Amino acid sequence: MVVEDDLLVAQIAVDMLEDLGVNTLGPAATVQQALSLLQTQSLDAVLLDVDLRGQPSHAVAQALDEKQIPYVFVTGYGAASFDKKDTPVLGKPYTQDNLADALTSLLSSY
Repeated sequence: MVVEDDLLVAQIAVDMLEDLGVNTLGPAATVQQALSLLQTQSLDAVLLDVDLRGQPSHAVAQALDEKQIPYVFVTGYGAASFDKKDTPVLGKPYTQDNLADALTSLLSSY
């Protein structure tokens, strides 16, 4: 699932994932949309933007932790901007190779 509030960035992420052969869900642009999809969908992994329309995505991260769904934080702010140091971070802007590497690393640890 792609959780990203910027429509252009979200579409680029979806396109990159589909080019990598990944089936995508989303994008979810708000915390509420992401939490709603988590209630109804089965997910293998999530790209989670740290900031969604000015609201931190911590509630989504917590729900993902509870469901044991792996995720990568995506941010333009850097890893120091939040306290989940054990969660992988993909900095914006990123390339398809960066995305593929992050997902491969994420899924190999589960």
